[in-house]
Amino acid sequence: MLPKSINYTIWKTAILPLVDFLAIVFGAGLVYLIRYRWYSEAFFDNTNVLRSSNYITFSLLLAACILVVYVILGLYELNSKIIGIF
Repeated sequence: MLPKSINYTIWKTAILPLVDFLAIVFGAGLVYLIRYRWYSEAFFDNTNVLRSSNYITFSLLLAACILVVYVILGLYELNSKIIGIF
C-alpha cells in the first residue's frame, strides 16, 4: 500500500477543520437570515427576535464544540508534526 501523501495529511489536519468550521458558521448565518430577517414579519411576532450579535456568538461556540466532537470521534488525523505542537 502506498504511503499517504503530504498533501492528504495537510488536508486532513489543517484545511478540513477550517472548511468545516466555516460551513457551520455560514450555515448558521443563513438560518438567521431566513428565520429572523426575511420571514420575520409574515410568520411571527418581532418581540422574540434574537439579536444578531448573540446569534453569532452562539454559532461560533457551537461550531467550536462540533469541531471538538469531530476530533474526539477521530474524523481528523491530527499529525503533531504538521500542526507544530511538538
